[in-house]
Amino acid sequence: MSIQINSGTTAVNWESLLAEIGTVEKTTGTDGKELFTVTMRVDGEDKTYTFGIPDDLDLPETVDQYAINTLCDKLLEMKDTFKLSNEDVATLRDNLSSALAAVNKSGAVNMSSTTVMFDIYKLMALLVEVAQKQRDASREQRLAENVQIQVSILQQAEAQRTAALTSLLASVACCILQVGASIGMMVKQNAAFKQQMGTLKTTGVTDAKIQLAEAKASLNKAEIAAKANDIVKPDEAKPAVKPDANAGAEKLEPVAKQDGVEPKLAEKP
Repeated sequence: MSIQINSGTTAVNWESLLAEIGTVEKTTGTDGKELFTVTMRVDGEDKTYTFGIPDDLDLPETVDQYAINTLCDKLLEMKDTFKLSNEDVATLRDNLSSALAAVNKSGAVNMSSTTVMFDIYKLMALLVEVAQKQRDASREQRLAENVQIQVSILQQAEAQRTAALTSLLASVACCILQVGASIGMMVKQNAAFKQQMGTLKTTGVTDAKIQLAEAKASLNKAEIAAKANDIVKPDEAKPAVKPDANAGAEKLEPVAKQDGVEPKLAEKP
């Protein structure tokens, strides 16, 4: 068994491709060249087309879309020879293209008892498709991982934000309590200070009044004593006794003159 790798689409020849669109008979023309007589169904009627394959296109197992277009262009040039119209050539082109697409779609491998023909472009397309699917799977996996990482980061950020907010609220509450306690202590101290100042003020006023009353009383006593000691009436004045010069003169001492009263001798104690 041999393996042949075709560089085009699925390996087919003209006979097998024409067999896909209708009934094919091979005949030999007057010039010794092969002719294909194709009978196919067109618009509900059977139509027969007879034409030959140009020498440059009569290569087995190399039929592709380019070969079909080239064949149809040649047939337009030789339509009088093969008694074909433009519509006939267009119909052949469409049917051959559709048959080639169907063959290519059916699979890349055409097996026989002795030959395995493989379409390298089908294999390359399959490899590209597999690689693309692998890239898509990897991209989806990376996207899922990125989404999971982002969700984890957001959750951590939310937890940190909640903890910071809780700490802030606790700090504010503690500050409020401290300020309230300080204000209470200040109010209490102020009240105590006012009470102390009021007590001191009352005590000071009372003491001042007492001292003033005592001062007034002392002043009155002093005035009374001064008046009693300093003022002597004329009718109450006793006559001066002329002392004996020899008797007890040493016991007498002169008294100073006070308020126009003549001095007198007073006995020493």
